[in-house]
Amino acid sequence: MASSNRVNKSDVWRSFTKVGAAKVRCNLCSRELASPGGQTTGMHAHLRSKHPGVDTVPSKTTPITGYMTSRNCPESRSEKISNALALVSAHH
Repeated sequence: MASSNRVNKSDVWRSFTKVGAAKVRCNLCSRELASPGGQTTGMHAHLRSKHPGVDTVPSKTTPITGYMTSRNCPESRSEKISNALALVSAHH
């Protein structure tokens, strides 16, 4: 039996509010769903089918900027790089 002190860890809970011992309400459309024992399967399915743009999975990826370091670039090299990029984009 689940403890009454149980913390709802799934991110799906951001989109739902508990309205009874085994019921939840979607914060987006107010539809009530069964959630026996706090199960989140039905909530995930509801979001996928009715609100596909809502992301319930937190991003665990590192942004590209997390892999980059800042470097000084001499003006002459910067100009060559800019010109090369301009040529590539003009051909595509």
